[in-house]
Amino acid sequence: MHWPFSKSNIGPMLVLALLVVSLLGPWGFVERINVPAQYDCNPPWIRLEGDFCGMTYTGLEMIGLGGSALAALAEGQASSSIGVRDIFAALAIVLLITLLLLPYIITLVRLLTGDRRPGSGFSLAAWGLAAAAGALIMMSDPSQPAHLKWGLWLLTGLALVMLVVEARRLWMARRSLLA
Repeated sequence: MHWPFSKSNIGPMLVLALLVVSLLGPWGFVERINVPAQYDCNPPWIRLEGDFCGMTYTGLEMIGLGGSALAALAEGQASSSIGVRDIFAALAIVLLITLLLLPYIITLVRLLTGDRRPGSGFSLAAWGLAAAAGALIMMSDPSQPAHLKWGLWLLTGLALVMLVVEARRLWMARRSLLA
């Protein structure tokens, strides 16, 4: 069995640590409430803009949101009270969350198996899809302050960096095969 805490795994361990930090950071806001500007927003609510306060949700809570969407979808299908639009909305949430979780899975597998091979097409696609999903979520509500979604920014930025790293590893491996 491979020991994941070896010197050769420092890079993947650092990536996994940053992924965990991004999962614990805020990704968006649950709801917005109208609170006049002369009043403070009480914790855990924070001032978003003008007369609005919001409560952040983390990446972990977003995973729970995906599970809730699936449960609501199953319940609505069972009672035949769900429309096509609701089905697509729930499936879109689950798909985006799944795409954002791919880097976690790839990094864990790479750590646990001791995979030192150059980048594969699958890992390249996973990092690219995670970057695209993160960017799509960030663009879905431009009225929310971007600096208050640092967890999602960290994940998307890390996905972009790792996309370049994996592409370079794959290119170098192909180039060494041809030489």
